[in-house]
Amino acid sequence: MVHLVNMVETEKGVDSTNAALLLTWYAAGGLVFVPVVGWLADAVGTGCRHMRMMSALGTIVGAANILLPFGTEYWHFAVYATVMGLSRSGVMMLSVLSHDTAGTELYSHAYASVCVITGAPDLLGAPIFGWITDAWGNYQLAYVLAGVTAILSVIGLEICARMLAAREKVTQVPDNGNNSQMNTSSSGSVPYSSHMTLLHETSV
Repeated sequence: MVHLVNMVETEKGVDSTNAALLLTWYAAGGLVFVPVVGWLADAVGTGCRHMRMMSALGTIVGAANILLPFGTEYWHFAVYATVMGLSRSGVMMLSVLSHDTAGTELYSHAYASVCVITGAPDLLGAPIFGWITDAWGNYQLAYVLAGVTAILSVIGLEICARMLAAREKVTQVPDNGNNSQMNTSSSGSVPYSSHMTLLHETSV
């Protein structure tokens, strides 16, 4: 999103007002899709399904980045900005995946590690993107590479989802009312809202 406004102005001929308005489309996408994805996270249940939700988000975001340089109409760019708003729900889902994979006891350590790891692209992504653009002469290669990277990450998520699904089967225990251990393979996994509570308590 850092480079979007400049790209549509310099390469697509969009005026400054409408170019800046794309940031509003981005914010609106996040406002709508973050709670929707949270509701879906509650509905789908198990941890491996949460990972597959992230895979779907990664595929959508990757495809949007690859297609963006070929857009010619303003509504193409508005749709892209809205999809990038959808990607904000993926950031929120990281806390859910941290709990799914590490459990309650190690949740704070897992989420802290995720924040450190995701800090690297936040710090370096925009400058590298700009360097690629300067070297290539336009934004096309940079956006395509960003999209390919997102789609490649989906492969890693799918591998992790399969590993988590296998672990859930191994750790499945009968729920007879006397056992307090969580059955991780059941649909009654910790809700998205509970992950948000854990995240808040951890940060205090």
